Amino acid sequence: MANNMALNVDVRAYHAYSFPTVAESDSAVLLEEFLALRVPRLFLYGEANRHLSYLQSLRRSEADVVEIPDSAHFLFYDNPVATFGAIGTFVDAVSGSIAQTNRNPA
Repeated sequence: MANNMALNVDVRAYHAYSFPTVAESDSAVLLEEFLALRVPRLFLYGEANRHLSYLQSLRRSEADVVEIPDSAHFLFYDNPVATFGAIGTFVDAVSGSIAQTNRNPA
């Protein structure tokens, strides 16, 4: 899809949402909203982006933070095996935690 974006999306629609999304991300609102979620959270980032300013905040949170090797912004294209492996590991861990909680209610 990325190779044929112009064929797959309306450029006006992309333009209309991309700038507000970047502005929200730059303002730290998106990070605050993510950290406030009351569900298990996984944050994946590509090795080329290990300099991101907010990674330390994420690591101090309860979110799982995983670096995907040999990848950049589009890590699911750059390294799909590691990306989906990390997602699978996270889902397995969360599923096991939920199952354990259901077996031993407080």
